[in-house]
Amino acid sequence: MNIRQFLKFGLFAAIGTFTLGIYKKVSAETKNSTEKELSNTTADTIVCTYCQQCEGCPLGIDIPKNFNIYNQYKADNKKENFIAAYESIKAENRADKCINCGVCKPKCPQKLDIPTLLKDVAALYKKLS
Repeated sequence: MNIRQFLKFGLFAAIGTFTLGIYKKVSAETKNSTEKELSNTTADTIVCTYCQQCEGCPLGIDIPKNFNIYNQYKADNKKENFIAAYESIKAENRADKCINCGVCKPKCPQKLDIPTLLKDVAALYKKLS
């Protein structure tokens, strides 16, 4: 290895080490920021993506809408808004009408236990109203 190759190698090694240090610092900052954001949400939100693959409930329950208002309540804790939003759903399309038939369950790409989660939504409405 001549001097030119040695210097070139040393320079790349130094740049690589410096870049790796910056990457580690940025990665740590991003991780901390993400953890703070996640801690601002509650653990019991429903991880529904509202893809509507679950549509086709034999009773006509609007599953994504029920989950959406539940998650909104978990995010903002506004009881009146939750009650108003739940009551704005036609009575026959509300979570409390679920009979646990399970038709929706295999359709969910998130593998959510939809009937159980609908019971949670209905229980929250009963508790708050």
